[in-house]
Amino acid sequence: MTVRTRSGLVARGVLKNVSASGALITSPLALPAHTALMVQIDAADSRRPFGRVVLAGEVARVTDDGFAVEWSEFAPRTLRAILRATEIAVAPAGDSYGTGHS
Repeated sequence: MTVRTRSGLVARGVLKNVSASGALITSPLALPAHTALMVQIDAADSRRPFGRVVLAGEVARVTDDGFAVEWSEFAPRTLRAILRATEIAVAPAGDSYGTGHS
C-alpha cells in the first residue's frame, strides 16, 4: 500500500490493523498528527479484482514505526467491500483486525 500527502510526499507502507474508523500503518514516512493523506491499497488478486482503492484520512496518532489514520468517512464503502471479500469483518468501534495488506 502507498501513502500520499497533499503536499506530495509519497511512501510505501504496510497496513497492520484496520477498522471501520481507521488503520494502523507502518511506514518510513514521518508524519505529524493531523496530516491529511490518501491511503492507496492495491487490493487485486486472482479472486478479488478490486484493483486500486484510495481512502482519504488524517494522521490521528504517531507511533515508533508509523502512524494511525482515521478515515475521513466512517466505514468507507470500498473498505467494507474489501473486508467482506477477504472474510475480515469490519470491527466495531474500538476494535481492529490485522490484515497484513501491503
